[in-house]
Amino acid sequence: MRSLLFGASAIALMTPASAIAGEAYVGVSGGLVLPENSRNQGEFDTTVPAVVDGTTEVWGAIPAGTDLEWTTEFQEGWQAGGVIGYAFDNGLRAEIEGFYNEVDVDQHYDIAVGGANIGPADASVLLRTVDPAGIAAGSVLADGRGDVKNYGAFLNLLYDFDADGPVSPYVGGGIGYQWTKLNYAPSGVAVGSVKDDGLAWQGIAGISFDVSSNVEMFAQYAYRAQFEDTVVPLSIVPATIEVENKQ
Repeated sequence: MRSLLFGASAIALMTPASAIAGEAYVGVSGGLVLPENSRNQGEFDTTVPAVVDGTTEVWGAIPAGTDLEWTTEFQEGWQAGGVIGYAFDNGLRAEIEGFYNEVDVDQHYDIAVGGANIGPADASVLLRTVDPAGIAAGSVLADGRGDVKNYGAFLNLLYDFDADGPVSPYVGGGIGYQWTKLNYAPSGVAVGSVKDDGLAWQGIAGISFDVSSNVEMFAQYAYRAQFEDTVVPLSIVPATIEVENKQ
């Protein structure tokens, strides 16, 4: 899963300590997570047999390798974190950052099998039942439910443009490792749940403000992405999808 800190803005408290040729500091932060949509894409791992009622074929077979995809929209979430770092006299800072965030699913939509949108079809096409469920597959998906939780640690390198001034804009980036727990359960139907982990990267831009001689406040935006999408085996059908998690 690509995990991107969907526009995380944060205000944090930093308390430097005196050190030779620079300053060590610690900080805490809290912020808002603004998730991007995920286009979940995958395929059927094995052939799904046709559903037959007597001599009537209710639903045709789905061959192995058939494409399966849909879009997931997330709600806004929250994040909390902390850093331990060192600020050099030349404006560079190096820090270790730990974080935790989570977002809820708002809805799933635009489900397609083999490139054909099956949203208007009866939900029994997903549940593989003979008796119609009496509700469209798209309506089942629209009742989102589920969530995505991420936590991890990053090694960041930042540059302060005016390190000696009371207000200092800064930019930077980081490489780290992230753990993700994902759960999709539209309309209370367990579709897929998985735990994943992998290397991730982030870009950072922010501005800091002196509060006193040894305390700063900062507001920061971060964009975070895992290098590989999360692979999710589905429980409702014999298929596997890859999920984007952008923050």
